[in-house]
Amino acid sequence: MDINKSLQELRGLLYEGPSPRTWAALCGWLERWPDGDALDVALDYADAMLAQWPDHERTVSAAWQRDIFAGRPQPRLRVARHLTLAAQGGGDDAAQRLALCPDLNHITRLDLSNNRIGPDGVAALTQSPHIQGLQALDLSLNDVGDKPLQALANNDAAAGLRTLDVLQAGVGPKGVEALARSQTLGNLQALNLWGNNAGPSVGAALAQSPYLKGLQALNLGRNRLGDAGAIAFIEADEPLALHTLDLSHNGIGQAIVERLHATPHLQPPACKLNTAGNGPAPNFYHRG
Repeated sequence: MDINKSLQELRGLLYEGPSPRTWAALCGWLERWPDGDALDVALDYADAMLAQWPDHERTVSAAWQRDIFAGRPQPRLRVARHLTLAAQGGGDDAAQRLALCPDLNHITRLDLSNNRIGPDGVAALTQSPHIQGLQALDLSLNDVGDKPLQALANNDAAAGLRTLDVLQAGVGPKGVEALARSQTLGNLQALNLWGNNAGPSVGAALAQSPYLKGLQALNLGRNRLGDAGAIAFIEADEPLALHTLDLSHNGIGQAIVERLHATPHLQPPACKLNTAGNGPAPNFYHRG
């Protein structure tokens, strides 16, 4: 193989710029390149040229996914950044295999939503040492529970996480409180816990967290907060600098709803506050 000629082909391919078509062509080109030392040269070159691409354009191909779940090394994952396995029904086995994959450390965005994964599978992933590259993780619509979030909160490899989605995943107070107490997750910017019915204590835990000061977007819709959980966002001594806060459908009384919207740090333009479905006014929604 003439490496210089092949690298010229690669340069010409990537000259077209970011697009699904260019990425698919690149994946096919790399899959045709045989394993060996020369592949490392090609991957280094491709990775450097892809540095300006958005992560969502650099999606793990179906062929590379098959290698992951077959336990086969796949060095080409080095150039990928986004792995989406949403609604594939892989279950605990898929999550556990993924957690063991060393090349997972190149992935910045991982979507495992709606995959029939239980606590054991999620825990294997959230304890994995190979998630140090992750910036966005979606575990929604799986049977997550509390223990996997407790593991995530204590996993130093999760320190780069910016966005965490855990919608309708059976998360309770212990899991949310572990996130709120986590010194590891201080870089978290967006947390979506919609639909977990976690109860009033999670409001106070998050509103008063000394570690989640970078949090900008928080969704606690349908978590049975009630007045006790909501009032913490009014009375916090050092309130979070939230840009968006969703407290919809939480059984909050009208008096507390009105106090929420009268709270300076929750008013527009600083914050977009959603209290729809609380009190007698179902659409009390202030936009910033």
